[in-house]
Amino acid sequence: MSALVTEHFVLQGTSSSTVSESGSRVSIYLSALSSGLVAIGFAAAIALALALAIHAAAPVPVVAGLAGEVLLLTLSLLYEHLRLAPAVLSGPAPAADQ
Repeated sequence: MSALVTEHFVLQGTSSSTVSESGSRVSIYLSALSSGLVAIGFAAAIALALALAIHAAAPVPVVAGLAGEVLLLTLSLLYEHLRLAPAVLSGPAPAADQ
């Protein structure tokens, strides 16, 4: 019984860290996106500065977004693997004697 309780706590910890990581990634992504938009807004008065700001600021949210998607997909697949692991380890349920 204690092995199942321990496994349950491990799964809860994994789930909690996945959700926490998701929230952190979203806040970083939104910070990078808003900072880039502010930089583009400040540079909008001069055409050359606007072009440079767009070329400098545009890749950051794109790369951060793609990296976040890959990491969250990896974490969710890992969580599913851990969630299904107890069923694989314990094997089929014993038949009830009648």
